[in-house]
Amino acid sequence: RAAAPERFTVQLVTAPETDAAWLENFLLRATELLGGTELYVYSWRVNGRQNYLVAAGNYESVQQASDAITRLPMPLKQYKPYPESIAMMRRHNAQD
Repeated sequence: RAAAPERFTVQLVTAPETDAAWLENFLLRATELLGGTELYVYSWRVNGRQNYLVAAGNYESVQQASDAITRLPMPLKQYKPYPESIAMMRRHNAQD
């Protein structure tokens, strides 16, 4: 299901393609920790290298996304999550 571009999400972590096993484990753990929160995975190339970005949630405003960060479990806060617009995430994704 596609999120509307004017909405916001919480960017949890980014990882290079070479860390695919780590990323898979992160997704499993994040799914456990976040329960029913939707996770999104975006991909994009930087300097010819494939990278992946994991985001969580779908919020009406940047403030709601920021508030969601304060409620994240500590194991996810260690990655320094931040709010990001869905439109920006899609721009990264379109660079493939």
